[in-house]
Amino acid sequence: MKTIIKVLIIIVMLLLSTNVFSYSGGITGRTLKTSTQGCNSCHIRSDTISAIITAPDTVIIGQTYTIYITIIMNTGSGGYGMDIATKYGILDTILGQQLKTSGLELVHSFPNTTTNTYSFKYTAPNFIGIDTIFSVIDRGSDYTSGSGFWNWIPSKKIIIKSLIGIQNIHNTIPHNYMSQNYPNPFNSTTLIKYQLNKNSNVSIKLYDICGKELMILLNDRKSVGQYNYELNMSNFSSGIYLYKIKTDNYTDIKKLVLVK
Repeated sequence: MKTIIKVLIIIVMLLLSTNVFSYSGGITGRTLKTSTQGCNSCHIRSDTISAIITAPDTVIIGQTYTIYITIIMNTGSGGYGMDIATKYGILDTILGQQLKTSGLELVHSFPNTTTNTYSFKYTAPNFIGIDTIFSVIDRGSDYTSGSGFWNWIPSKKIIIKSLIGIQNIHNTIPHNYMSQNYPNPFNSTTLIKYQLNKNSNVSIKLYDICGKELMILLNDRKSVGQYNYELNMSNFSSGIYLYKIKTDNYTDIKKLVLVK
């Protein structure tokens, strides 16, 4: 009888130990692509855990890109779980990123406790249109212990274009625009792209997350066209920053994430 009790105790302990982390095998079908329930069956939804998807705003049909998911807020303990899906494109893993393919989606290969940034491959479909990347994140044990949380990651829409017809667009810029810096998150250097539909004064400034101005990146007059600005933040600490563009008739602010 004592032996049976000991065996039962060991089994319970093993079950509890595996419950400390997100579901070890990963579960698909939890993103907004196919579900409105997310991870409610095992975790409590909470805005205290969140992440962002960083991807190009525009891609070329059939081309492959590296996409990033960065955890920017978390609560609880244990490992992170992830489910990533796309409406049309193809997802694939990158070596060492602790993700695996499961059907047409990506999930964690095992609960991760050390990395705050994941990267994976995205191949655009072979047609012009709009694609969407969906994801959901969770962390910790299940809802019975009150320490397991999950949340939707804001979906990322991507415009799919053909390489033909976008080569010589210098004189047909439809509007002023500043894209999200890429890569983001980044280590030391990242690229900011912007376009002008008419000659204009251009100012780009860097701020901390509280809105304090840190640096004037650009203050010049530019002609109609598209421009790249390479931002080097090797002398800055890891964190979330803001950058703001201001032209004669356009203003925009975006976030960037520096990870060292």
